[in-house]
Amino acid sequence: MSVARPIVATAVPGTRELLRDGVDGLLVRAGDATALSEALRRVLDDPDLAHRLGSAAADRWASEFDDTVMLDGYWDLWSELADRRALERSERSPK
Repeated sequence: MSVARPIVATAVPGTRELLRDGVDGLLVRAGDATALSEALRRVLDDPDLAHRLGSAAADRWASEFDDTVMLDGYWDLWSELADRRALERSERSPK
């Protein structure tokens, strides 16, 4: 995704969360060699489609999965959890 290349992949858990079929990649049913072959052929035969898929994948990577974005998200999550834990402890402590 980060290098703006068109992606053809099987629609299995994990991949389905990363790629939106027809938007930033082409997804095919796992085990369907014919569908995989057809999707690869579509990308090879249509440079405009390949470019659109690759560009959309790179844009999504930059906005949702880039190292900085991911680290910021983890930091926010850990901060929220720490704040909740501190609040729970203060509510349990004798007053």
